Amino acid sequence: MAEFQGEIRIDWIDTETGVYESFRDTIKEPSSVKIAGSWVKLFTRAGELLPKDEQFSRFSRLTEYLEYGTNRLVVSQSGKVNLAIKPKDMGKILSVSKATIIRFLSYCKENNVIARMDKDHQFWGYVVNPTCAFRGVAADYAVCKFFYEVDKDFIKYLEPTSQKNLRSIRRLEKMNTRAPEIKT
Repeated sequence: MAEFQGEIRIDWIDTETGVYESFRDTIKEPSSVKIAGSWVKLFTRAGELLPKDEQFSRFSRLTEYLEYGTNRLVVSQSGKVNLAIKPKDMGKILSVSKATIIRFLSYCKENNVIARMDKDHQFWGYVVNPTCAFRGVAADYAVCKFFYEVDKDFIKYLEPTSQKNLRSIRRLEKMNTRAPEIKT
């Protein structure tokens, strides 16, 4: 495609002073265009794990509700704490029945795409596997640890440094649970 280049020339006469004015400017095609708005990284793994267009479409629509950094699906409350999305809310967002949402969430759980996560023995929310979709710069450790335990392929999609750190922490945790208690 040929690069666009044009020239603008505007001529006018100032009605108060009667002076003739002229303005010239050259317009060049930019090398890039900045996009305004929020973003979500949607990885190819999501398409592999959700092969049906309908499933992928539902998933991609839900990613609009990802909480920055935690990957938890939330209803944003401006100025307040974000509320975790429940299946009823997902049904409203996607305009489908609760039964359809339950089937969708079951499929996502089986394939480690979306899972229900509890913190301190209470419902914390539905979280999206950060190797499928992500909003933020770095993923929440608790979410990564959760998916590392349930998704055998999770570690393959992390950067080498993160892989090493997660494996090391996991080894230490296993050593601590097997270590005999020393009585004094």
